Amino acid sequence: MSLENKSLAIRKDAPPSEETAKRWIEEWCEYDGSVCMSVHLKRDRAYRNITLRDCKHILKTGELQYPPEWDDHHQNWVFKQCGFDLDGDPLTLVFRFDPPNVRIVIITGE
Repeated sequence: MSLENKSLAIRKDAPPSEETAKRWIEEWCEYDGSVCMSVHLKRDRAYRNITLRDCKHILKTGELQYPPEWDDHHQNWVFKQCGFDLDGDPLTLVFRFDPPNVRIVIITGE
């Protein structure tokens, strides 16, 4: 899997291309990669009715919004994936890639 052992030179002036981001999501889905929820999302997900299954479903079936935004706090590019959760409600995930750990970190859901 090309997500493994990637040494990403994460640079504020050079986001991953849209094609690269889509490929990483496809590879994550193919290998059933790990999803990690941020503390913010863990705290608020019950209130917002967002489950881990919803997050995985959106990543597998949603549409990537490009370009990403730079997040100074995480020193990484933050992406959005829009779709419908398992109840059919619209949901946009805000996430970042963590290739060294072969995971996607969900920052929040909108």
